[in-house]
Amino acid sequence: MIEATYREVDSTVKAKDVVLERVQSISAVAEETSASAEEIAALAQELSASTQDIAANAQQVLEVARQLEEQVYYITVRP
Repeated sequence: MIEATYREVDSTVKAKDVVLERVQSISAVAEETSASAEEIAALAQELSASTQDIAANAQQVLEVARQLEEQVYYITVRP
């Protein structure tokens, strides 16, 4: 009777150890996933800022092109 109880307790302890290892493994994966998600969010913000910079620069180039076109018009129209 005592031996059977001992085996049952031993089996329960081993099962607990397996569960604990798996929980720790899941926790590690969750931490890695969280870190990756934070990195992706930071990169997305950088990309958004870069896209806004490109749009602003494109607008400036468009304005310079418009001014240049205006200057060329005045040069070619004037005798």
